[in-house]
Amino acid sequence: MSYDFYDEAENIACELEKQSQEPLASLLRKDVSEGSTSTEILMSLRYHIAPAATDASVALSTRKRIKNLIKQIDIALSP
Repeated sequence: MSYDFYDEAENIACELEKQSQEPLASLLRKDVSEGSTSTEILMSLRYHIAPAATDASVALSTRKRIKNLIKQIDIALSP
């Protein structure tokens, strides 16, 4: 894959920490470990991280990065 999902997820986790969202950053890191498949990352982002980011009033730019990562994984997984 040309797009590195793991690196982008880590960058998003760092942004979350800067916004005092350590529990959400920790959840993202736990769900997106090096052994995770693209599908597992997608499910975590779509059903855990994105809704929690909205509820936690995470910065719009970070929420956009989360949505973009979901989109990139969807593209990579599409036949």
